[in-house]
Amino acid sequence: MYYNKTAVIPETSPIWKIDVSRMDLEEGGFSLVASELNFDKLWAYQGAFLSLDYSTRLAHIQKTATVIAGSTTTKTRVSKNNLFNIGDVVGKTGANAVAITAIDTSNDDYDVLTHLTNGAALSAGDVLIEAAAVGSDAAAKYTVDGLLNDTTRLRGTPSVTAKVTGFPYIKTDNLSYPITDAIKSDLSHFRFI
Repeated sequence: MYYNKTAVIPETSPIWKIDVSRMDLEEGGFSLVASELNFDKLWAYQGAFLSLDYSTRLAHIQKTATVIAGSTTTKTRVSKNNLFNIGDVVGKTGANAVAITAIDTSNDDYDVLTHLTNGAALSAGDVLIEAAAVGSDAAAKYTVDGLLNDTTRLRGTPSVTAKVTGFPYIKTDNLSYPITDAIKSDLSHFRFI
């Protein structure tokens, strides 16, 4: 770990395969939308999936998580590093999407999302996405334009920088958040290895 003036910044495995100086950045000035953040999570890790609004200079995180064994139809266990919030709508791509009514973070190995019966079988290893709306065909809430350049503390209205162009290779196994085929398609200018 290394330190800044206010907090310990957690280390993550490098996700970029090439010299990052060859990649184009959209420098700060994008603010994460505070109402969408789960401040209990403390950090958004490098490589989080961003949707950038160039007119308002706002950035939205397209949230994802991996389903963990032991889930039920009304309680889904998900990877600890998720950024989901109460009120977010979640689902597996193409399946039923439901609103989160509670989040239990007391287990060290996973979080438990409480929701109405999901109507779709979720298995360990499935990727949940933040969906656009409750319904029978979960589609991602945001189209992803770039990746978060640096691990960012979640407090106030964080200003972020995004990697948006260039020809970098992304080490998929080192991403802190699970990626879907749809997000890879959104980020077709990156190469995932």
